[in-house]
Amino acid sequence: MIVIHQDNKEIVKHLYADVLNKHDFARLKEFVSDDYVGALGTKGPAGFGEPLQLLVRAFPDLQWQVQELVAEGSKVVVRWKLSGTHTGTPFNQIAAAGRPVSGNGAIFFELKEGKVVSAMVFNDRLGFLQDLGALPKDQQSLNALMAERANVNSGKAPSASEGAGKGGKQ
Repeated sequence: MIVIHQDNKEIVKHLYADVLNKHDFARLKEFVSDDYVGALGTKGPAGFGEPLQLLVRAFPDLQWQVQELVAEGSKVVVRWKLSGTHTGTPFNQIAAAGRPVSGNGAIFFELKEGKVVSAMVFNDRLGFLQDLGALPKDQQSLNALMAERANVNSGKAPSASEGAGKGGKQ
């Protein structure tokens, strides 16, 4: 069983070093099973690569730094940090402004016969959107924005304290 753990860890290490960080998505077929179903519903290596290619088009210098790898049976967990610069295509309708971004995350892979059959990603989307300038970084401004959006979505008018200085009633 130890051999399987080590083999799976090595496969995932090579996935990051040889495919993701080199943006060599043509090699995904070496690492991803045809049974894999991506977040967008596409099967196989294409399903794995679709969201990554969207990221790389927006952040052409994107790199993943593997900070920790843990394997147990058919599962491999990777804790990573990514970094890049938004100089490419718009990302989620946010125009490229040359802003550097970084974020932490983890992914849970399941491998079968040496290939990824499933993956579940967890990442710091808030920090990523703050780096892009789509959301404020300071807590007070973020809270105010969230309260304003909650009021708009509920149809509720801003309170006197929320609207003061912004055309609201006092």
